Amino acid sequence: MRALNFSSLTPLYAEYVGVKLEKFNALMEGDVQEDKELLEEVCSAFDLQPRGSAGEHSAAVGAKFDVSNKQRLGLSEVQLVQKMIDGVSKVLELEKMLAGGSTPADVRVKVQELKA
Repeated sequence: MRALNFSSLTPLYAEYVGVKLEKFNALMEGDVQEDKELLEEVCSAFDLQPRGSAGEHSAAVGAKFDVSNKQRLGLSEVQLVQKMIDGVSKVLELEKMLAGGSTPADVRVKVQELKA
């Protein structure tokens, strides 16, 4: 039997962050299916993944989401943390747009601008 070598494994320090997204949450609880998927679309555009408060496929209690990087391998911890900072900053910017009265369509246009 071969011994396992764990010396090349590195811990992921920024696995997820907790973020309160009241406006995205309100859209998810609404009646328009396209709007319910907006947070998923936004996060995906920035290589992020939203989850509910208790993990994947759970509800966001108090509009609190766990947001994590989609990509977890192939990058250094510094790169992963920076991707998280950049992506979550953009998600918060879009949350502020919704709070200011922007529509989901406005947010989708802004996502394309931010990605460019």
